[in-house]
Amino acid sequence: MAPKNQPKPKKSTKNPASSSQAKRKRINPIPPSDVNPFISEEAKERFDTIKSYEVVGERKFDVTKLTKYPMFDTMIRQRGWEELNNMVHELNNKYVIMEFFTNAPFSRVKYQAYVRGRTVDFSPAAINGLLGLTPSEECEVQRLRGEGGGMEDEQWDELIAKMCRPGATWKMAQMLTYADFLPIPKAWASFVIQTLESTSCNSEIPLKRVFTVAAILDEKPIDVGTLIPNNIHELVTEKRAVVGHGSIINWLCEKKLVEEYDGDLYMSTVQPIIDTTMDGFVKKYEAFLKEREGGEQQLMHHDNSSRPKWSMEREASMVLISLSTLCCWSICLLQPIG
Repeated sequence: MAPKNQPKPKKSTKNPASSSQAKRKRINPIPPSDVNPFISEEAKERFDTIKSYEVVGERKFDVTKLTKYPMFDTMIRQRGWEELNNMVHELNNKYVIMEFFTNAPFSRVKYQAYVRGRTVDFSPAAINGLLGLTPSEECEVQRLRGEGGGMEDEQWDELIAKMCRPGATWKMAQMLTYADFLPIPKAWASFVIQTLESTSCNSEIPLKRVFTVAAILDEKPIDVGTLIPNNIHELVTEKRAVVGHGSIINWLCEKKLVEEYDGDLYMSTVQPIIDTTMDGFVKKYEAFLKEREGGEQQLMHHDNSSRPKWSMEREASMVLISLSTLCCWSICLLQPIG
């Protein structure tokens, strides 16, 4: 949603929300007196608290400005994620988001929220229908999360080598540092934690989100219609001072003809991933490799004889795995769509 006195953000013609928003230009000057924005007195009290919550801004791939990295457009199209990506607009109605998360905990139905006199359904069926997706019979993300506890050490090493630059390690509570991610996984990690499954921290990627990124890179099936509603439900029920999914919540509210008011506050989403974004990721990785190479040469010159042979062999293999993985993704993803 966008206010009357602000320029409308440019939107893809492929997004059904665009035509809906174009038709609805009317903005009520004040809320109607017969519409109570809160489902209960408890919700009204909760609103005073939730107003201070951080809203995670969503992020998209601007494929029109990713000409040097066409693999992202290819992957988005192969998965049918055009609507998921294009739904992220420049502005979202923050008050609608706040009211959604204020009332949702008091709904008698798990995937429903009350917003300005309307009941908004955010169930898996509603999300899949909105995004034009067919529910997947299998979901690699759910499988990995279910089996993650039984992974062997070698599997953990392979997972981190696939995602991160050499030398990266698992942090406490099984997290990976965002800065350690390789360029392509880093772009997808940003999309996951800001658009697909919001999280309160963007410097450390929790294991659940790591599994999501891995499933994307491995081209495995992912049930978006389950991930998004479950993530919204987690934000609704868990005690976190953060909310997210503003774009899809605004779109769902559009479909239910939730009204906008002159006093509404609007917030921007995160700048999209474009060629310069990826160039920056690549330059940082190249600088890391150069610095690492210089440090290793200096270290080998001073105490090469004191280092265990297995340690040097393992580090060398980790470098080769990371570089070969990056090259393989680039080559595979550049192949034309079947």
